[in-house]
Amino acid sequence: DGKEVLVVDYEFCNGEKEAKAFMFLFSNKAFQNGVECDSTVIGCDDIDSQKQMNEVQPGVSYTVSVGYHITDKSDVEIEVKSLFGSTTYLTETISLS
Repeated sequence: DGKEVLVVDYEFCNGEKEAKAFMFLFSNKAFQNGVECDSTVIGCDDIDSQKQMNEVQPGVSYTVSVGYHITDKSDVEIEVKSLFGSTTYLTETISLS
């Protein structure tokens, strides 16, 4: 639909005792100019949304790509937390300029 998209690749290793999917373990968000970016990106060639829902067996590493709609070329803050609980796994600023 003509919007700019930032694609972020997350590599995670399932440290659980049973098979789990990325989207059922983590809450991932991107913020630009203090506002959460929309992650409902459809039709972007670099993103396979199904991968977020694929279960991964314990000890297996897996890469998931998530797209976020961005509004301009200012920095984007990435945040990954546990879906249930308050553990923060990643905070990173991505410079687009």
